[in-house]
Amino acid sequence: MKYFLLSLFIAILSYSNAMCQNYIFRGKTKYRSTPAYGFTCSACPSIERELNTSFAKTPTGGLMLISTKTMLDGRISGKVLIYLTDGSVITCLDKGIKDRVDDESKALYFLTTSEMETLSQNNISKIRFSIIEPGYPSSRIENYTASNSSLYSYNGELQYNTSEDIAALYE
Repeated sequence: MKYFLLSLFIAILSYSNAMCQNYIFRGKTKYRSTPAYGFTCSACPSIERELNTSFAKTPTGGLMLISTKTMLDGRISGKVLIYLTDGSVITCLDKGIKDRVDDESKALYFLTTSEMETLSQNNISKIRFSIIEPGYPSSRIENYTASNSSLYSYNGELQYNTSEDIAALYE
């Protein structure tokens, strides 16, 4: 009986861990999100050479959170372009929601309902973003492109199936 109860407890604990979900927090509000994708950015000024990207569904559309390690006081800034496999492009405007913690720059971008629908039907090919490095006498802006490929295998694949994960947010 003791082993049965212990096995049952471990099974319940394992099930609850398997059912854990990803979230994006905006203030005190949390939104269920996709897993974080580590898009390859070979020219990025970071050790990891990745742009971490995740998406969340909101009542008015969606959110995209991007982050990368940056040197000095570099911050993700400006508009972000999302290139899709069907050839279309989604432009995300900078609303000034960003932070820099532990040498990692993070920025949050808003997406409309129709943009989220498009993302749920087409995989992301690339993401173009900018990092601004403040300096004297002027700041320097560098543009980068991160590709939908992983340095490591993701579910046996080297590319992320972003459309499937975004569509699952609506189930």
